[in-house]
Amino acid sequence: MIEHGGKPLEELNLEETFELEKVLLKRMQQAHIAGVNEQIQNQIHFFLELVQERKHELVEREKFGLDKPDYDGDGVSVVIGEGHILGENEHE
Repeated sequence: MIEHGGKPLEELNLEETFELEKVLLKRMQQAHIAGVNEQIQNQIHFFLELVQERKHELVEREKFGLDKPDYDGDGVSVVIGEGHILGENEHE
């Protein structure tokens, strides 16, 4: 399990994910300079990919506003009923 600041990767916010990515990039660079075993370098790279995947997920959620408590009331959602799609200003 990947943790940062005592929290698992799945619970990190975007800022914490960026911090963890920076830490892993530094460790990867240090491992390369020190000539660490290739398997360990590959493992660091794998962890970095997981963190970048999480970061991408958080950016997408932010982009689409999926974590906003008022997501349904911001005029972006549509109402689907009886085969009709209604926009914000349309009425049945």
